[in-house]
Amino acid sequence: MEIEYFKAEALRGMGRCDDAVKSYYLVTSSAVKNAYTGSAHIGDGLCLEKDRKFDQAKQEFQKSLDENPDDYTITAHASFEMANIDASQGDFDDALKFYLLIATIYDDPYYCSESLLRAAQISEQLQRKADALKMYSEILDKYKNSTAAVYAKARVGVLK
Repeated sequence: MEIEYFKAEALRGMGRCDDAVKSYYLVTSSAVKNAYTGSAHIGDGLCLEKDRKFDQAKQEFQKSLDENPDDYTITAHASFEMANIDASQGDFDDALKFYLLIATIYDDPYYCSESLLRAAQISEQLQRKADALKMYSEILDKYKNSTAAVYAKARVGVLK
C-alpha cells in the first residue's frame, strides 16, 4: 500500500488528481489500516477540494481524524485543511475555531504558526484588531523562525 500512497502523492503533485484519487482509494479501502491510510484520506480530500467538492473533501478529512485520533501529525493536518475549507467558503466563525484549536492543542511549528496567522488574518477581516494583534504577537513569541513570523511582524507594525 505504501507504493500506491506515494504514487498518489506524486500524481497529485503533478496536478493529476483524477489519477491520484484512484491510488488513494486503493490505500483507504484496504481492509487493513496502515500508516498511510490517514494521509491518503487527506490527499484525497485535497483533490476533492481542488475540484471544489468541499463537502466530500471535509468527509475525507473527517475520516482521517476519526481513524487516527492518536496521530497528531495526521489530525493537525486534517483539522488545518478543514479550517481552510471553512475560510474559503466564508464560514469564518468555524474557521477561527479550527485554527485556534490547532494552535492550542498541537505542538507543530508549521500548523500552529500557520493556523495562528490565518486566524489573525480572519480577525482583521472581521475588524477584531486586538484579537489579530494578540495572535500575531503569539506567532512572534512562539514561532519567531517561521514563515508566518515574517508576515506577523509586518502586520503588527501596521496595526499598532
